[in-house]
Amino acid sequence: MRAVYAQGLTGAQATPFNSLRGTVKVLLVEDSPPLEKFIRAALTQRLGVGIRMESKSSLSQALDALRCEPFDAIIVDFSVSDLQVPDGLERIGAMARRFPVVVLIDPEQTDRLITARDLRIHSWLVKETLTPSRLADHVKSAFELQDIRKRI
Repeated sequence: MRAVYAQGLTGAQATPFNSLRGTVKVLLVEDSPPLEKFIRAALTQRLGVGIRMESKSSLSQALDALRCEPFDAIIVDFSVSDLQVPDGLERIGAMARRFPVVVLIDPEQTDRLITARDLRIHSWLVKETLTPSRLADHVKSAFELQDIRKRI
């Protein structure tokens, strides 16, 4: 089984995700309470580590939270309204340089996948195909990709 890594959880060095004993701090940018509840439950059940999730309903709220507190990963719904402003996507790209970022998109937004790739987003999921195990797998893969990028 390949090791999956998490940054920032134990200090200076990346730690294999599967051997974590601490808590993963996740920032969720989601404006749908039912989807937020689903994501919280899915990660709690499937990641195999403690989860501390803070939810924000807008990108501007998420950026404020990032100024006040460190997070280990970010999950962003591409349909959040203030992502549609001109610099909204660039702000997500800046986050992806610092944290593992998983993006959730609606089926009609698949044309934005090129944008997600250009912004170096770590992983993306179409919301219609979202399952607890797929979400957990994508979050773990995002940590691994972030670790690889930092080594290069």
